[in-house]
Amino acid sequence: MSDAGQAPPSPPQRPSDPPLATLRVGIALGTQRTSVAASNGAREHFGSLVGWPRSAAARKLVGADVLIGAEAWRFRLATDLARPFEGGVVPGKGDPGPEAASEVHARAVADLVRRAVKLARAAPGERVAGVLAVPARAARVNRDLLMKAAAESMVPLDVVPEAWAAWRSSGAPEGAIVVDIGAGETTVCRCGPEPPGEADLVVIEKGGDAIDMDLLSRLRAKLPAGEFTVSGMRELKERYGCLLDTDTMLVGLPVGGRTAPVDVADAVAGACRAVVPRILEAIRALAGGDGQGVPRVILAGCGGLMRGLDRMLAEGLRSTGGGTVDRVADPLFAGAEGALLRTSPR
Repeated sequence: MSDAGQAPPSPPQRPSDPPLATLRVGIALGTQRTSVAASNGAREHFGSLVGWPRSAAARKLVGADVLIGAEAWRFRLATDLARPFEGGVVPGKGDPGPEAASEVHARAVADLVRRAVKLARAAPGERVAGVLAVPARAARVNRDLLMKAAAESMVPLDVVPEAWAAWRSSGAPEGAIVVDIGAGETTVCRCGPEPPGEADLVVIEKGGDAIDMDLLSRLRAKLPAGEFTVSGMRELKERYGCLLDTDTMLVGLPVGGRTAPVDVADAVAGACRAVVPRILEAIRALAGGDGQGVPRVILAGCGGLMRGLDRMLAEGLRSTGGGTVDRVADPLFAGAEGALLRTSPR
């Protein structure tokens, strides 16, 4: 056959590129939730909790060697549990605590990635390659551990901060600053074409979990007889947020064995607003503090949904030139979608 009748050669691949027939995935491993977005259109999420049966009898009861998310919590009395990103990083070798603990958390990461890959629904015989989006400190400190854990079930291409991945999926311009309020930490990130370096990141070691515990402490101090739970505090935070538009908010809560109306406004607003000054300080530092304002701030993470947070930040930025504050369209999948975009050839 002549050259004219031959198909044109395929473009050369970068060394880091997977084979062309590979399913590409972006996996966001958060403190509370894991989400996956795949090039075949699959979108799934589940809790970032892993459980393993404690005994042969427990294994018979739960019917599996590994339980993930809600199933792990359901059988928590019969399983050993791990939430690997609970402290913002995965405990590793050399960290305080027993060596076995670091191995448990590494195993938990591998099991979370394995579940995400399964939910991506690759075709029979199709390889899977992907990028992990994780809390900012973990992206720096745990990169090798995460790449090794992911390699058990896919071809790992990169590990990036989830805040940067959320920006990548948002379509916001370069120079935008993302405020990613996760369960374990809050990351403020100045974003550009490549994942950020240390100079482009401020990590505040207070996220949604700390806000929940702060709210719990405030309500217990106000009502010692209250029968409050952390999950109940999370619901109050997500429902009422910073409470800019009201001075009172009566909610039925369990107190002294009965449901009583409780004004939660001060407690909820105080807990949710406590992190705002540190976020504003970080935004100003990354913006340069030259009085030119911040071109755009993007709220990501489920904590970014707190009512009134966008208005509080916008008002706080007026003294340094102002700025536009928006939210990502889908906080649950923004990190996974951005990680998926990172897998695509340039």
